[in-house]
Amino acid sequence: MTTASSRGRRASGRQYMPCFSLPRIRAKSQSILLAMITMTLLFIVYKATELSEMASQHLPVVFKGHCIVHLDLKGAPPRVSYYEEIFPLIKELGGTGLLIEYEDMFPYRHVQLTAKNAYSKADIAKIIQLAADNDLIVIPLIQTFGHLEFVLKLKEFKHLREVPKYPQVICPSRNASLSLLKDMIDDMLELHPTSQLIHIGSDEVYYLGDCEQCQQRIASLKWDKRDLFLNHMTTVAKYIKSKKPSITVLAWDDEFRQMSLEELLASNVGKLVEPVVWKYTLDIPVDVSLAISEKYAEVFPNIWIASAFKGATGSDMIVTDIDYHWRNHVAWMQVVSALAGSVNIRGIFLTGWQRYDHFSVLCELLPVGFPSLAVNLAYLSSSKMAGSSWPNTKATRVLKCDNAHALKKVGTPVNCAFPGAGVFAAVTALYTLHDSYTAMTANSHFRGWFSDYNIRTAFASPSHVSITKTSFTFSSIG
Repeated sequence: MTTASSRGRRASGRQYMPCFSLPRIRAKSQSILLAMITMTLLFIVYKATELSEMASQHLPVVFKGHCIVHLDLKGAPPRVSYYEEIFPLIKELGGTGLLIEYEDMFPYRHVQLTAKNAYSKADIAKIIQLAADNDLIVIPLIQTFGHLEFVLKLKEFKHLREVPKYPQVICPSRNASLSLLKDMIDDMLELHPTSQLIHIGSDEVYYLGDCEQCQQRIASLKWDKRDLFLNHMTTVAKYIKSKKPSITVLAWDDEFRQMSLEELLASNVGKLVEPVVWKYTLDIPVDVSLAISEKYAEVFPNIWIASAFKGATGSDMIVTDIDYHWRNHVAWMQVVSALAGSVNIRGIFLTGWQRYDHFSVLCELLPVGFPSLAVNLAYLSSSKMAGSSWPNTKATRVLKCDNAHALKKVGTPVNCAFPGAGVFAAVTALYTLHDSYTAMTANSHFRGWFSDYNIRTAFASPSHVSITKTSFTFSSIG
């Protein structure tokens, strides 16, 4: 129904506008303008980042060779399903291969060598296929001289020890030693049919030429201990080459460092083995650089180097000092730059030690060390401009942390979303708690008023108890 008043307004032709508040209009306009500015800035930042990444793809990368990730399976082998999650990320970060150190996690024909939680043949086939799906080469590592504790601890092979009371080193002068090693090598080659490289370990051979057989051999052949070492290494390498002529044999270099150029040349080891020069310190010592430039370059056509992304700062370390390991990689790249043109460095192994030997406790677990792996792989595979600091864009994209820069301080809680981030967070919290407890127990108030007697009798000064509680609370927060 139309009222008289409405008819009158229509008749008069006058129009009435709704009543809006002018301040409200201004506020709404400002909000719209701010949103437009924000969206524009975000678009500019996005495009700038995109252009920067595109530009960096055409700049020289920090390291041009292979970037091989070491998987040390001693004591804590990941489930195969975990590899399905991390292999694509390793590829994305710039990794080109895997060095798999099985130790007792491999299904040897001598079943007593194999741990109860070892991988099956089907597991290994699956791992190799997952690696191939992500364009990662697989290099098996089998110890053939030192670090054979998992073998020589057993009563069946105790007689093969170089020193009867120490199970680290196998005697190179016993026929049974070489027979056992050949069986282990055959098993390894059989399950890695596509691998074109194999690593025979041979580092830290602490006991050499000590047993009666070795001493008699040295005397009869007029050798020294270095001749004994080189003979065993070349014998092993020749056997592998006889089984698969196309394969390249790698070995750790530390025993070579004490040898002269003449000794290395006379042994022909350079025709059989490519050395992997390892050093995990903040600075690469001059003697290591000189060994590469003045000795190895004359003996070996190709050389590899090895850094560490975890497991190199303490045998019982549970968290990874990422900055330390990043500096180790930076130091190696300085050496590579200095040697450019004089030495052919094929690649770098990013080692990730799980425990220092078969008998030691575990150090950092793989998920705990994964942020360090991401940071260092991204550094090596990024442009020299992008790799000058960490974490760079590639690493932060993979780690998905809410504050990746906080990773620079060991033990800082950081929320991330990479595979295994829950383990990383839990271990970080444990480290922080342990650190707080250590600080609290070093406090004079705790030592003076929290003895076993004080706790057992509930007899202590309330003020000192309060001070101790307060200090523990703040240290936990900090």
